[in-house]
Amino acid sequence: MKLRLKAILLALGLTVSAFSMGVCAEEETDAAEQVTEAAETEAAEEDSDDAEAETAAEDETEAETEASMTAEEYYSQLIDNYLAQIDTWTDEQVDSYMESEDSVTALIAYNWNTVKSELGDYVEVTGVTDVQSSADGYGGTITATADYEGVSKGGTVTVTLSYEYTYSSTYGQYVMNLTDLTWDVDYTLGVMMQKAAMNTLMGICIVFLMLAFLSFLISKIHYIPEAIEARKKGKEEPAPTPKPAAAPAPAVEEAVEVNPADDLELIAVITAAIAAAREEDSTVNTGDAYVVRSIKKVNNRNWRRA
Repeated sequence: MKLRLKAILLALGLTVSAFSMGVCAEEETDAAEQVTEAAETEAAEEDSDDAEAETAAEDETEAETEASMTAEEYYSQLIDNYLAQIDTWTDEQVDSYMESEDSVTALIAYNWNTVKSELGDYVEVTGVTDVQSSADGYGGTITATADYEGVSKGGTVTVTLSYEYTYSSTYGQYVMNLTDLTWDVDYTLGVMMQKAAMNTLMGICIVFLMLAFLSFLISKIHYIPEAIEARKKGKEEPAPTPKPAAAPAPAVEEAVEVNPADDLELIAVITAAIAAAREEDSTVNTGDAYVVRSIKKVNNRNWRRA
């Protein structure tokens, strides 16, 4: 009986020991998990702090950069960015921007289109000459000189940028917006004299060419009234009728003296023919009615046409 009781007590002791060991193991596991979660949280917080530190460092760097830049350098860089971007526009893009519904874009594209062939490729901004603010403080103009290949050796390009500040709901603050951009070219005296001489020479050549053309035109202008007059005469005058054939020249009559006593038969025949032509009665004594005094030979062929 005692042995059995000892065995039961031993079994209960072992069971309690196993249970207590399991509970301890679970507690250790929970503690380990809590430690892991705490470590992960700390790591995440450290990463977040590092990111914020990096962002703050970048902001500080930008602030230091902006602070280290003078106002002239800032405006110069601003205009340089605009001019470099506009210089990359193709002809098709300029034409498209001039038809844009945005009035500012269309105005800048039009201004650039009028001077781009004269200026050439953009090089750099050489300096800021003037900065003016508007009376209300929400706008102003920046004037600078720029270098372009087309006028780098013979003139100066003055660029005027106009801007205004408008409130942006996206950024929650006022931002600067470009309102206009113009280019003015000032040539040196030598270049201006050269251009004036070329323009004068071209004008003289054009005048002489026009005078030569007018002289040629005036020398040929008389053909116009002559052609009109010839056309009027052609309408008024009837068509020419064919000329009749020229009548043959009358034959020269050759008089031949005939002796009536030599050829009585011929006289009788001619007398009878005359009587027949005059429709005389054949019964009439033609010898008494007609007297043939002479006979002349005539070389006329009209009788053949009868």
